[in-house]
Amino acid sequence: MGLLAGIVKDYLVPGSVSFLIFAFAVGVALLYGGERLRRLGRAWLTVLAFLYWALSAWLVSDALSAGLVSGYRGLATAADARGATTIVVLSVGSTAYGVDGREVPELGKDTAFNVLEAARVYRLLKQPWIVASGGPGDPGRPRTPDSEMMRDAMVKLGVPAERILLESKSANTREQAAFTSDLLRARGVTAIVLVTAPEHMHRAVGTFEALGFSVIPSVSAFKSPERGTLWERLRPSRGALLQSDWAVYEYMARVYYWLQGWL
Repeated sequence: MGLLAGIVKDYLVPGSVSFLIFAFAVGVALLYGGERLRRLGRAWLTVLAFLYWALSAWLVSDALSAGLVSGYRGLATAADARGATTIVVLSVGSTAYGVDGREVPELGKDTAFNVLEAARVYRLLKQPWIVASGGPGDPGRPRTPDSEMMRDAMVKLGVPAERILLESKSANTREQAAFTSDLLRARGVTAIVLVTAPEHMHRAVGTFEALGFSVIPSVSAFKSPERGTLWERLRPSRGALLQSDWAVYEYMARVYYWLQGWL
């Protein structure tokens, strides 16, 4: 992904905790300067406070996500697959709990919903092949690849292990497409049903299509909880902030992928 892209992802995405700490530190530092810098620091911190209140409100978070998810749905019938007999399901994150060098890895919530959708589409298409794509996360911290956790979860959902192929090296969407394409081309596959989260689908489709594949999207079924009153939609929420963080990252990632010619 490159050093610059990694820095942007980890520290410069508005909505993330890393960005909040970095921006807050800049604002505090300005308060210790001259009068002009102090005025700038007060303005900076005021804008930062309003920015994070907005990003942590479901009203804003849902609006940001709406621009990413429109136009996609899950496959309703086998005919919707247009003859594709291979499903590619992408990991969009996992976590691990560890102590004394031992770890218990766990699929992230959105990856778990991707697995549920892939199992549903498997039953719909009458025993297609499934490629589970996702590496071990941080390459400096080896652990179980996401692909293996996804396979194990799908087996529990009734998908035969022998129908699941693994792509276990990728660390981002571009690598998922590139490494998965090797598996697909070795089997003569040119059309796929692609399963991933609604916010991620546009970038994932564009990346696979840029490599020459015909892609039929089938988004996972996760939806944000219903918000009733105006106050519930405006009050700060950790869930809304996490959703905003991902939405802002996806917008930035789309621009980055477009500039790299990967879409």
